[in-house]
Amino acid sequence: MPTNRRDWHARIGGVVAEFAAARAAADALIRGLERGDIRRPRDRAAWDVAGMSANLEGTYLIRLFAAFEAGLRSFWATARDTDPQTRDLIDAVASRVRVPDRLRRDVHEVREYRNGLIHERADPTESVALGDARSRPQQYFARLPEDW
Repeated sequence: MPTNRRDWHARIGGVVAEFAAARAAADALIRGLERGDIRRPRDRAAWDVAGMSANLEGTYLIRLFAAFEAGLRSFWATARDTDPQTRDLIDAVASRVRVPDRLRRDVHEVREYRNGLIHERADPTESVALGDARSRPQQYFARLPEDW
């Protein structure tokens, strides 16, 4: 597991790069199906292309936040031998490394949206775009020491 912020920044960036590849592949699949270049399997229920495409960004947002949380837990483990809930972890690390309150709240907004996706209660009007979901944790990580 990485023990420096550069590697955690790269891990989060990698999730976003994977999303870009998945979005391009999904769009190409949809175009191929529409043109008839790609045939659906006989069991059409086995392929929910529209659902996959619609849920793609949310799926990668969940993965992105998981990488952020893993990085925070890696940092926390160097100082404490506890396993706090994610909300408390964000607040405790923010206090320790002096993350501004606004940024801490912005990260919590991503966490809450991620929780809504996981538990299927996310309100699309309160969604967080993947770009924002990437920049907020990376700004937060920028407050951590270079190595831990």
